[in-house]
Amino acid sequence: MMLSSVVLPEPERPIIANDSPTLICRSTPFNISKRPLPLETLFVSDLTSSTSTEVMPATSFLNLFKRHVIKSVWTLFALCCLMVSPITQAVTDKSQPVKIVVLGDSLSAAYGIPLESGWITLMENELSATYPNLTLINASISGETTGGGRARLSALLKEHKPDIVLLELGGNDGLRGFPLNIIKDNLAAMLDSIADAGAKAMLIGMRIPPNYGPAYAEGFHQIYQDLASEQKVTLVPFLLDNVALDPSLMQSDGIHPNAKGQPQLVENVLPHLNSLLSH
Repeated sequence: MMLSSVVLPEPERPIIANDSPTLICRSTPFNISKRPLPLETLFVSDLTSSTSTEVMPATSFLNLFKRHVIKSVWTLFALCCLMVSPITQAVTDKSQPVKIVVLGDSLSAAYGIPLESGWITLMENELSATYPNLTLINASISGETTGGGRARLSALLKEHKPDIVLLELGGNDGLRGFPLNIIKDNLAAMLDSIADAGAKAMLIGMRIPPNYGPAYAEGFHQIYQDLASEQKVTLVPFLLDNVALDPSLMQSDGIHPNAKGQPQLVENVLPHLNSLLSH
C-alpha cells in the first residue's frame, strides 16, 4: 500500500513519556520430564516361586496376575497425567505476572487525543480482563527517533526488566529523510539489546508518504520486513493498516490517527501480542 504525499509538519518536539501502570501477562513455561516413571512389567517368574517346586493354585495365580495388571495400569495412568498436566497449565494459567514495555513515538503516545483514548490504553483495557497480572509501561515519547530510542533502551531494560518489548519506532526518521542504513542499524541494535536482556521483541512496522521518492519509501518499509526475518522476531507489518488512507480516522495533519481510528490499531497489534503471550 503506497501512501499519498502529505505536507509534513514541523518535527515533533519530545515530550515526557507516559509511564502508565497498566496490565498485561503470559503463562509460565513448563518442563516435561525426560525420564518417565518405570512401568511394571509382568514376568512369568513373578507368578511362581523360584525356590519352590510347588504349583501355585489357580485362584492365587489369577489374583496375583490381577494385582500386577492393575498396578501397571495405574502406573501408566499416572505417567500420562504427568505429561499432560504441564501442557494444560501453560494454556490455562494466565495469572502469572508479566511485564511489557512499549518503546514508541507519538503514534503510541496518544498524540493529539486524550491519553485514555490511545490504542495502548485501549489494548490494556482489553487484555486486563484475560491477564489480570500483566503490567504495561508505555515509554513512548512524541517525536522520538530510532536514535533516541536506542539511547533510552538500556535504562528501560535495567529498570523494568520486561518480558516483552513492543518496538514502535522509525516513523520520525523516515519523515525526516534519515539514511535507511542508520535507521536499520538503530533498530537492529535495539532488537539485539532486547534479546540480550532475555525479553521477547515485537517489531511494529511503519510506512511513510513518498515525499522522498518511492524508492526511499519502499526501502524504508522493507527495513522492518528484513529485520523480522533476520532476527526471527514477531512483526506487525503496518501499524496504521486500514487507518492511514481513511481521512475519517486521521487527524488533520494526515499522519496521526484520531480517537476514532485507535481501535483499529489495537486490532492490528493484539493478535500478534496474544501469540507472544501464549508461547
